[in-house]
Amino acid sequence: MQKSSFFNSVSGDRKYQASDFATYFGSLLTNGVFPNPGTNLQVISNSNMTVTVSIGKGWINGYFYLNDSVLVLTIEVADGTLKRIDRIALRMDTVNRSIVAVVKKGAFASTPVAQTLQRDADAYELALADVYVGAGVTSITGAAITDQRMNTAACGWVNSVIQADTTAIFNQYQAWFTATTAAEQADFTAWFDSVKEQLSGDVASNFAAQITAINGAGGNVEKANQAAVVSHIADYVRQPAFAATTGSANTYAVSTTPAPVALVDGMSIYLDINAANTGASTLNWNGLGAIPIVDSKGVALVSGKLNLNCIVGVRYNASNANFQLLGEGGDTLTGTLTAADVLSGKTGYSTDPATKITGTMVNRGAVTITPGATDRAIAAGYHNGSGSVAGDADLVASNILNGVNIFGVVGSFVGKRSASGTTVSKATSPYDLLVTGLAFTPSTIILFGSPNIYQCCAYCPSVLGTSWFNGGNMKNSNFTLANGGIIVSSGGFDAGVGVQSTSVNWLAIE
Repeated sequence: MQKSSFFNSVSGDRKYQASDFATYFGSLLTNGVFPNPGTNLQVISNSNMTVTVSIGKGWINGYFYLNDSVLVLTIEVADGTLKRIDRIALRMDTVNRSIVAVVKKGAFASTPVAQTLQRDADAYELALADVYVGAGVTSITGAAITDQRMNTAACGWVNSVIQADTTAIFNQYQAWFTATTAAEQADFTAWFDSVKEQLSGDVASNFAAQITAINGAGGNVEKANQAAVVSHIADYVRQPAFAATTGSANTYAVSTTPAPVALVDGMSIYLDINAANTGASTLNWNGLGAIPIVDSKGVALVSGKLNLNCIVGVRYNASNANFQLLGEGGDTLTGTLTAADVLSGKTGYSTDPATKITGTMVNRGAVTITPGATDRAIAAGYHNGSGSVAGDADLVASNILNGVNIFGVVGSFVGKRSASGTTVSKATSPYDLLVTGLAFTPSTIILFGSPNIYQCCAYCPSVLGTSWFNGGNMKNSNFTLANGGIIVSSGGFDAGVGVQSTSVNWLAIE
């Protein structure tokens, strides 16, 4: 169908719709963002989970868009383990007859991509910027925003006779160029050091061989390097991962990025423990199953092996299907060692915290103890085990008085008992000297007179009865044995002394 515009209407024969004007202006200007100033509809960060769309103008299929004040858009919260790319777009909605800035939320993934722009009969979209939402982030930084306004496939500048202001774009490019150049300079230096030996002889052939080795048959260096880096990061055998555990005591879980697809022998990870264990425990790594954790000897954990906020390492043992502690875990050791417990001249260590201790215990060596009548003290200190308690061959029962216990040996020796005293003879005839109450029957009696009288001894050959006087000289007649001598009785004796009221000293022997 042929169509033309715009002509004056005669009696209403020429009526035009907005789409007619849009088609007309669309043929003069291309879709995109107006280039002057360079900040037109630029997306910038706010150091939180929002971004700002700057003041500016846009053009879509002949329809005009104006944002006359800063527009703040909210970015939804990040995932704990996966990432996404949200797209800030200008959306022309033909059904609702409007153009608005929207956030096209991306899908969570380990390697995320932005959503495809809708361009059909219902809507037409231009991308202003892509926002990278990393795992666990709580704010959007400037580095996370990729400006798409210069990308002609996604947006582009409105082309017209107007000269574009590229100052802001150039400044952004200059910052990127400076950072990239520094990094590439370091990479180049490292590379040059590795190949400078090849800068001799047939240089071209040497470099060709080097490039072929890196690329493979027609490969791409950048892609190969990226694949190698990704593979290295995901290699939890060669380097350990790190993650804070979740879950409750004894049932721990962690998530890492990139996520392992399977548990491989030797895989390792360091864990920041969120709850102390109280017994046997398991670890579930990125949903690959609850695997037992054992100590370095392969034994199930006991209470206290994993302490709150301790960092411990584990490595997967495919043969035994468990995670083995790299060390002894977070045991809390309490040491009670003191200097007095350590031999003088030796050193030791207490624990919690570890402290060096120099001993003060005295070295007594071989100690010999000789018994006595009283207890002998055993001096404190180290005894080397070669000491002894002195013995005596005379410590036998026959050498100990009957009934006496010395160091466990009960005596059997029966000795002679004796008694002595001073007794006054009777005042009446026959003036005998009577002694009673002895614990034995005397066999020998010795009598002592006054200092002026010699001793007189009487011997009793039988236990009971009358004995005869057995000797002794009288200094004078005042000391005589009357009545035929001494009568011995059980427990005493009666001696006729012939002197009245005289003190006589006596000794009686059993």
